[in-house]
Amino acid sequence: MPERLKTPALCEEAVRQNGWALEFVPGELRTQELCLKAVKDAGQALQFAEHDDRTLNLCAEAVRQDADAIQFVPENLKDAVQTAVHGEDALSAPIQENPQDAKDTLKNRGAVTE
Repeated sequence: MPERLKTPALCEEAVRQNGWALEFVPGELRTQELCLKAVKDAGQALQFAEHDDRTLNLCAEAVRQDADAIQFVPENLKDAVQTAVHGEDALSAPIQENPQDAKDTLKNRGAVTE
């Protein structure tokens, strides 16, 4: 679809239907609100949010929705996101670079269920 046809309303509806649609939303239309809607549906859509827009709140919502989204959280927010999502006990385990390892670690602690 040509960029000129992508209106805020159209992009919002696309993301409402499928969070992964954030990938195709032009940068100037990727608001915090739209990114939040996207990650609540598809946590890994966080990868399509601008780095400067990856706030603690946005990242925590993404990881709540999908533990594998931790790989897209900025390094300086990872500890805070783990605390926000899983409480203080989450900080006692190191962050795993491999998303499956991270999910396994959280699953073993009862923080993630299949």
